[in-house]
Amino acid sequence: MKKLIFLFASPVIFFGGLSFSSGEPPAFLYVDKNPVIKNDILSTEIVDFQGALIRFPIIIFSPLTTSFHEQISTAVLGTSSQRIVVKNNTKNQRWTLTLSASKGSSALWKDEGKIYDWNDESGKDGNDQDIVGGKLSVDPTEMHILAKEGCSAKGISPGIPASFSEKKGVENITIAVAGNTANSNCEWSFTNIRLSQVIPAEQSAGNYTLDMTLTITAF
Repeated sequence: MKKLIFLFASPVIFFGGLSFSSGEPPAFLYVDKNPVIKNDILSTEIVDFQGALIRFPIIIFSPLTTSFHEQISTAVLGTSSQRIVVKNNTKNQRWTLTLSASKGSSALWKDEGKIYDWNDESGKDGNDQDIVGGKLSVDPTEMHILAKEGCSAKGISPGIPASFSEKKGVENITIAVAGNTANSNCEWSFTNIRLSQVIPAEQSAGNYTLDMTLTITAF
C-alpha cells in the first residue's frame, strides 16, 4: 500500500467582496511508508505537465461570497499541471486508488479557530463528533485516463460518484479500479476528477484547508 498526502485548499470565502484570507496555506508532506529499492513497485504520485514530481500539491476550490444560505464550491482533482500518476511494475494487474482525509473521520476544514465539516449529509451538522456541517463529494465518472506509450487503459474503471459520510461510514472514496484485464508493468495518468463541497450557511470568511490522502492498494 502506498500513500500520497496532499492539501485541499477550500474556497476562500469572501464577505462583501473583501477577502478575509490569512496568508499561505500550511505545508504538508509526501509520505511513502514502504520505500522499496527495486523494480517491483505499485505507487501513486502527483506530477506536473513535464512529469516532474510535485511534493506539495494543492487543490484549490472555487471562491465564494459568504451567504445566509448553503453554497457549493467546486474543484478538479487531476489537471494538466497536477496529474495523478499510477505506476504498476508488479505482476499483479489489480489495484484500487482511493481518496480519504489524512486525519480520518474527525478531520475538519480549518482556518485558525474557524471550522466546517466534510463528511456530513449536508451543510447542516449531522449525528457525528463535531457541531459543524459540510459535505465533500467526489465524481470520477468523467475522469480522463491516459496510458503510457505501449500500455493501454483497458481494464481500468472509474469509481462511482460518492460523498464522504461519517454517519454511513464512508471514509474512503474509490477514484479508479484496475481489474484482471489491466496491464502490468505500465503507467497511467488520471485527470478531471470532479470535487464539490457544500459550505454551511453563514460560514465565517477565511482560507480553510484540509489534508487529504491518495492511497493505492493491490488486491
